[in-house]
Amino acid sequence: RTADGGLAVVYSDITTLKAREAELAKARAEIESVRDTLRVVLDNMTDGIALYAGDDTFLFHNDAFRRLLDLDTATIATTPNLGDIIRFQLVRGDFGPVPDLETEVVRRTAIVTRADGASFVRTGRNGLTLEVTSNRLADGRLLATYRDITGLKEREREVARERDAASVARTEAEHASQRLQDAIESMPNGFVLFDAEDRLA
Repeated sequence: RTADGGLAVVYSDITTLKAREAELAKARAEIESVRDTLRVVLDNMTDGIALYAGDDTFLFHNDAFRRLLDLDTATIATTPNLGDIIRFQLVRGDFGPVPDLETEVVRRTAIVTRADGASFVRTGRNGLTLEVTSNRLADGRLLATYRDITGLKEREREVARERDAASVARTEAEHASQRLQDAIESMPNGFVLFDAEDRLA
């Protein structure tokens, strides 16, 4: 209102602003869609994945991580960092008795946070043998992957058992052959053996 009772009106062109707001809303929707797709992909992986911040606090994990480490959502909610998860597993008895809990927490945490891309193998209380690999990302976060190699280890043990059995059988065959040779050599009569083509064996 002006002093003489008139009305002053200002019209602002906000077309560009509204267009940018619409672009921003679209970009956010696309990001959410990609995030949802990524989450579905990660949750359907057979390998466990855990992402930790630079100070090793929990940022993300997939369903396979919980399953392979035998953790439930409530436990993960109360174990906010890598050391807490390892402590929980040690207290639960995943790795058998330990002489000093905190020393073992520090030792096992250091193995994961070394993050040099080298894998190590561990077996938990659920009987699963896991190959664990960790790497530091460029921004300092820690990415750890957990692969179930229980079947592979069982096949390796089976191959080793078969190799041992073959070695025992070979040794027994050699002993039997030697006994037969000794028996033949001790015979007072001459002895000769020909194969199916009448060649001297």
